[in-house]
Amino acid sequence: MAVCGFAKEAHLSIEQKIVNKITHALFPHKKVVCVYSYGLENSLEFKNNPYAKLVDNVKKADLLFIGKSDFDKKKISKKPIIVLKYSLLKEYPSALGAYFFQKSRPNIVMLEPRLEKMHIKLPKEFERYTESKIW
Repeated sequence: MAVCGFAKEAHLSIEQKIVNKITHALFPHKKVVCVYSYGLENSLEFKNNPYAKLVDNVKKADLLFIGKSDFDKKKISKKPIIVLKYSLLKEYPSALGAYFFQKSRPNIVMLEPRLEKMHIKLPKEFERYTESKIW
């Protein structure tokens, strides 16, 4: 039981670093990015996070993290979205990319055409995460 608790803490630490990396890449000139999350198992990756602040209203958010397909798409407007399952990229055409776990490993996929449409240029370190289309 203690081992599971330790593994979960380590897992969240990795998630927090990844969330920081994504938010900083998308908003390099903002000190704090306001994030709205839906369908996230827990929001610990936003707690005590100096760069991503969790907000409770879509209108206040700079970036949306969406983990379920039943989110009210009328609320999205033109906000950038990161989905938490690769399959959700098809359901959310305005999603810039996906952040998900596969075989217990974190994955980041950013879609180049969608980034270009929103005039977002990622740092060079994100080149290995960019794809031209959904597979």
